[in-house]
Amino acid sequence: EAFACGVAVVASDSGEIPYVAEDAGLVVGERDEAGWLEAIRRLLDRPDERALLGRRGLSRARSCYAWPVVARAHLDFFSEILGAEQPAKSP
Repeated sequence: EAFACGVAVVASDSGEIPYVAEDAGLVVGERDEAGWLEAIRRLLDRPDERALLGRRGLSRARSCYAWPVVARAHLDFFSEILGAEQPAKSP
């Protein structure tokens, strides 16, 4: 949701979160309190970087996580595991 709003993101390094964030957010150790404080301070002190990350996040949300993109990926996945010869065509 933050990406879709163009807001800079500070994210945890757990699970798939770093993959989702890529270069559109700052990734910090899940339990690294000092790292979280530093990342937040960094964005507060650097409006240009904050704006850049916001633009990257917005772009990433539109290209990777928009409903049509996610729905297409799910449809392709289910078609593949069900053994369909070709994925269903989008409307």
